[in-house]
Amino acid sequence: DVPTTFDVTILAEKDGQFDYGDVPFTGQDLRSALNYRKEEGLPMDTVLLKRSEKQSVKDAHVVWIARLSVDLKFKAYVGEDGEINEIQTTTKKSD
Repeated sequence: DVPTTFDVTILAEKDGQFDYGDVPFTGQDLRSALNYRKEEGLPMDTVLLKRSEKQSVKDAHVVWIARLSVDLKFKAYVGEDGEINEIQTTTKKSD
């Protein structure tokens, strides 16, 4: 089920970067920003990744958000062409 609102909305930017709070971030910087948000006790259950005015969502964006969703334990969604879908992740258990 897709939520009607999201705790965090992130925009895809060129060169695999992200816009969060009108600030450009690399994937690694975004990890730090979202981790800080989580440490501060701010809502972090759902994150929406969507296109910006100039950039559509690329595979590199989805991979980063998927990784972050596993590491930081949130549900990630991608909005594209008027549809919102959950990013499904699987983790491999180490032996």
